[in-house]
Amino acid sequence: MVDLHCHILPDMDDGARDVRESLAMAQLALERGTTQLVATPHCHTDGAEAVNRAIEFLREQLQCVGLPLAVFPGMEIFADENTARLLQDGKLLTLGGSRYPLVEFAFECDERLPRRLLRQLVEAGYRPVVAHPERYTYIQQEPRLLNDWLDMGCLLQLNKGSFSGQFGPRCQALAFSLVARGYAAVISSDGHGFDRRTPTLDRTWDLICQDFSPRAAEMLLQENPRRILRNFPIPAPRLHRF
Repeated sequence: MVDLHCHILPDMDDGARDVRESLAMAQLALERGTTQLVATPHCHTDGAEAVNRAIEFLREQLQCVGLPLAVFPGMEIFADENTARLLQDGKLLTLGGSRYPLVEFAFECDERLPRRLLRQLVEAGYRPVVAHPERYTYIQQEPRLLNDWLDMGCLLQLNKGSFSGQFGPRCQALAFSLVARGYAAVISSDGHGFDRRTPTLDRTWDLICQDFSPRAAEMLLQENPRRILRNFPIPAPRLHRF
């Protein structure tokens, strides 16, 4: 499986606290079937150089202990009016150097703001991947807002914890609905630690196979994430619209 959203870099945000936890997360991910992972620390205005240095350090440590997890650079970008320019200037990173940036928004805000910022990114030539939209209060209240996001070419990345009810029943119900209606493009771990919000996807794979189909699991946890890393296009989904 391919995990596009994981806070595995040591001591950079609220994810891995040190390199020992980073390595423990990597081993756990490998044991549970993840072979490729994008390190996505929280970033806002800058940080590309620091992230790239941390990636190289982690890769060296993985090689030293013999863990064959492929780790790629990325960020979970808190989007604002400067995001498109900072991406173009190389101060913020997309997922694995592709044209797909992983962006997030406040959990509660004026719903017009995300639409405007996503439009700016699309017009700048990017195809935004929106992190965990099922967790946003305004999307839970009015999921039809997602129609505009998808119509402009954005993709939706759901969190594995949403399906288990970790973030509440409304979030859980919306996550299942987004898969059922064809809105979801990717499911990722959003892993933060070895013993909390872990970087594991095997149980989510089983759940998607059981509740939807093995083909859905392949698309959400293997095929689409791999296409994003390779900078390939993602086919437009068939939506059962809200």
